Amino acid sequence: MKTTTTIVARPPRMTGAQILALLAGMVVIGATVAILAGDALTGGTWGQDQWLGLVILAATISFGLLRKRACTEKKWASAVAFAALFGLGSALLVYSSMGRQEAARADRVQGAKNVKANNANLRSEQARLDSDIARLNGELKRYAGVRSPVEVQAALDGIVGSAANKVPTRIWRRTRSCAADETTRPDSAAACRPAFDLRIENGKAIEKARIEHDIAAKEGERSAIVAKLQSSGGEQIVVGKAATFAELASLLGFDKASVERIVSRVDILLITIFLELSAIAALEYAFAGLMTACPATVAQQAATADVSKATVLTVTTVANDDRPPQPPRGGNRCQSLDGNRVATRAAAEADVIRLVSRGERLPAQDVLARRWAVHKGTASKWLADFEKRGLIARTCDGRAKVISAA
Repeated sequence: MKTTTTIVARPPRMTGAQILALLAGMVVIGATVAILAGDALTGGTWGQDQWLGLVILAATISFGLLRKRACTEKKWASAVAFAALFGLGSALLVYSSMGRQEAARADRVQGAKNVKANNANLRSEQARLDSDIARLNGELKRYAGVRSPVEVQAALDGIVGSAANKVPTRIWRRTRSCAADETTRPDSAAACRPAFDLRIENGKAIEKARIEHDIAAKEGERSAIVAKLQSSGGEQIVVGKAATFAELASLLGFDKASVERIVSRVDILLITIFLELSAIAALEYAFAGLMTACPATVAQQAATADVSKATVLTVTTVANDDRPPQPPRGGNRCQSLDGNRVATRAAAEADVIRLVSRGERLPAQDVLARRWAVHKGTASKWLADFEKRGLIARTCDGRAKVISAA
C-alpha cells in the first residue's frame, strides 16, 4: 500500500536587511572593479592585467562563500581547498590592487607637481608682464598731449596756405615740401617750421601708438595667464593624506619620511582588504537563506500556506517498509536518505514526515541517529527542531522519550 504525503514549502525570500547587504556588496565590488580595471573601463582598451584581475576578484569572492558552505556541510577537504584558494586569491588581489593604487597615487603626485611647476612658470611670466606694462606706462607718460597719428597727418595734409602756422605755397614748392636738405636758407627754414613741428609730432604720435599697442597686447597676455591660474587652482597646494599624517607624527618625534612611506603603503593595503572582506561578508549575508542545501519543509503549514507562492513536493512511501527511502539514480541527498551516507537535516525531516504520515510511533532517538548515520547529539538537535515546529511530539516514558506524531 502506498501513502502520498504533500509537503508545502515556501520559497526563500530575501529580507530587507539582505537586500541592503546585497546592494552594499555590489557597491564594494564596483569600487574594487574600478581599482583593478578603471583605466580599461574609461579608455576602452583591455589588457591581460585588467580582465585577469576581474577573474581573480570573482573567483576569490566565490571561494570565500564556498568555504563557509563546505564547513557547514562538514566537507573538510573542500573547505581547506577553498580556504587556500581564497587566501591565494586575496594575496593576488592585494598585490594587484596595491600596485594599481600606488601607480594612481604616483600619477596624482606627479600631476600635482606638474601643476605646481606650471603655476610657478605662469606666475613668473605674469610678474615679467607686470614689469613690462609698468615700464611702458612710464614711457607713455612722456607722450602726454600728443595727438594721434591720424590727427597729425590731417594737419600735415592742410599745412600749405597763407594763414598763420601755414607754409606758403611758393616756399613749399621751392623746398620740395619742406625737405630738410632744401631749407638751408633762413627764410625757408622759418617758413617750414610748422611743417617740421608736425612731422616731429607725427613721429611721437606713431611711437605713442606703438606703446599703447604693446601695453594692450601684454595686458591681454596677463589676463590669459590669470585665467589659467584660476582654472588650475592658483596657489592651491596638493598634499597627500600620508604626508599630512606624517607631518602630525613628526610633531611627536617620529621620522616624517619613514612614517609617510609606511602609511602610504598601509593605507592602500587596508583599503584593499576592507573592500574584499566587505564584499564577501555582504554577499554571504545576502544569500544566507538562499544557499541552503534543501528547501525547508513544514507539513503542518500545508493547510494555511499560499500554494500559489509555494513549492509542492509529493513524497510517496510504502506502508510496511521501514527502510529509509532510497535516492533515485543520479539524484541528490536532499530528496531521500541513503543508508550508506550521512543524512542531511532536510532528508531526515522528509523521513520523519514519511513515518508520521503512517500514524506509527517513531523509533527511539539513538535508532534514528543510526538510521540517519549521524551523531546522537545531531539527531537530538534535529528532533528538537522538528518538535518545535510541530512535526512530532516527544513524551517521557521513564528515562526514555517516546516520539510520536504531533
